[in-house]
Amino acid sequence: MKRSRTPLEVVGRLLQAETAERQARSIRYQMAAAKFPVYRDLDSYEFAESPVNEQQVRHLYEGSFMSEARNIVLVGGPGTGKTHLVKSVCREPELVEEGTIAFTSGD
Repeated sequence: MKRSRTPLEVVGRLLQAETAERQARSIRYQMAAAKFPVYRDLDSYEFAESPVNEQQVRHLYEGSFMSEARNIVLVGGPGTGKTHLVKSVCREPELVEEGTIAFTSGD
């Protein structure tokens, strides 16, 4: 049996779809503007081969530092995975919407 919808329900669903599409488009734009050259995620980081505190990084991944208006500074020698971790954290959609910005010493 076909359910008929009121015009208000139809418009409401269209507005929800439009809002979702705009949010997705905004995230895609912000990710492109960040100019991350290679996709990185936390699952591909080798914590076993690094002195990095995995629990602390996973806490950063949750994004609580954003609500606290705090910065993150990663310090270490070349090849220790600083850029990998920053790219992983900054790619989280919730953080992209908040406006995370990442710099390396080469910037």
